[in-house]
Order: sequence, then C-alpha cells, then structure tokens
Amino acid sequence: MMALGQAFRLIRDGYMDKMIVGGLDYNCNQNVLPGMDSFGALSRTHNHDPENAARPFDVDRDGTILSDGGAFILLETEESALKRNAPQIYGEISGYGQTNDAHNMLKPHDNGLGILAAMLEAMKEGDIHPS
Repeated sequence: MMALGQAFRLIRDGYMDKMIVGGLDYNCNQNVLPGMDSFGALSRTHNHDPENAARPFDVDRDGTILSDGGAFILLETEESALKRNAPQIYGEISGYGQTNDAHNMLKPHDNGLGILAAMLEAMKEGDIHPS
C-alpha cells in the first residue's frame, strides 16, 4: 500500500504521468515460517480445515496464515489513460493515508484508532467528508 500511496502522490504532484506500482510477499520459506511459528503468530486451531483458517476479521481469530503473492498495476493520470485510449478505467485514487500502530506485531489495537486515523487522513487529502 505504501508503494501505491507514493506513486499516487508522485503522479498527483506532476513528477510522473504514469507508474507501474505493486509489491509482493514471499513468506513461505525456511526463514520466515519458523520465526512466525516461534512467537505464536500462526493459526493453530484450523489446521484440519485450511479453507476456513484465514479469518482476519473474526472475533475468534487465533493467528495469521502465511502465503506468497503479489500484484502490480499501472497507475496513471486520467489524461494519460484517455490519450492511450484505455479500454477500461477501474478507479480513481483521491487521497492516501498511512499510520503506524506499535500495539502488536501482527494486529492493530482493538480500538481501531490507527486504521481510523489512516482513513481520515486519506479522506482529508481527497477532500471527502466522512458522511
């Protein structure tokens, strides 16, 4: 998300017309898995039912599920997309917010104030009222 936010700002501020932006996670390896397991970060209650193990918003969530993945997109100005006759414009970024929460290595504080602060920052930058 940080890469997307930085690309958004570089384009918005006129430094770039378009950027390929994205990221990846490579967690399923001999260095990350044992470390995550050693401090109890991995879910242990759903090993028999892996399809239902990843429950990031469940009140009974007991840990994380590691996987590998990545995505990259072309982020550009509307003018650039129209100039190249883009067949589809999928969305618009009007603001970006970022915060840090040192409550826990794996999850934000239960009060949600860090997430709320990031959303409010993005709405303020995008001139969007919370209502």
